[in-house]
Amino acid sequence: MSSRTNRAVWADARFLIGLALVVASVAGVWWVVSAARSTTPVAVAATVLLPGTPVSSDDVRWVDVALGEASDAYLTSMPDDATTTRPVAAGELIPASAVIARERSEVTTVVVTSPIDVASTVTVGSAVEVWMSPVKDRAYDDARLLIESATVGAIRESTGLASGGTVTLELIVNRDHVSSVLDAQASKAALWVVPLGGVR
Repeated sequence: MSSRTNRAVWADARFLIGLALVVASVAGVWWVVSAARSTTPVAVAATVLLPGTPVSSDDVRWVDVALGEASDAYLTSMPDDATTTRPVAAGELIPASAVIARERSEVTTVVVTSPIDVASTVTVGSAVEVWMSPVKDRAYDDARLLIESATVGAIRESTGLASGGTVTLELIVNRDHVSSVLDAQASKAALWVVPLGGVR
């Protein structure tokens, strides 16, 4: 075989290799772009969702999001008879782990009255601690932690001369804490609501 023929064969081989690399590169770019454009409808909270709140299609809106490998981490369909397990802010993508069947919910609502104003940072949806001061010798004993974590469901500030500036709060708590709250109220203990991690 002549040297000219060898050069021609080698040139053809390099051409084919180059062509294969170009095709592979184009295919790779096409795959990346296609994957980036692949979206999934995900539920977004239309308003603040509190723990134990029944969730329906009226409480969410749907947006198309490119989740990739995180597609299982968010709510992509609305289950029947659903409720939330933790607070979800308005506009937040709803995690799949934050929604369960209502019969599995472990939280409920209790009403407590604070003898003084609560901190200005305490709003609906806030995480708070509940402290109590039991009655002792016609006075209040040292305060002690009653509930480590609760969520504020509603705030109603009392009005009128007889109210004394008290604030009534609906707190969403684990069912295990209900008896402690009821016992504290029955014993006339003072209850204090403090922002979680904060200082009054």
